[in-house]
Amino acid sequence: MIPDSWEDDLRRRRHSIRNSNGSTHNEAIQKSSSNEINDDLITTVMKEGNLLKQQKKNIFPYIDNLHGKLKQ
Repeated sequence: MIPDSWEDDLRRRRHSIRNSNGSTHNEAIQKSSSNEINDDLITTVMKEGNLLKQQKKNIFPYIDNLHGKLKQ
């Protein structure tokens, strides 16, 4: 009797037998690290966006104050 594909996969996983049709562990690590890089990039962009917003909040009152002095 030939096992179903899911049964065969389950047997390999239980016995830690490498799946000849699947990815190697190194490929899995590379995919995981690329996801982490993408997550880090998104986080960095979000932090930079928040930093720019904070800088604008701090700079605009100063600029408005300068404009007021120049108009006088």
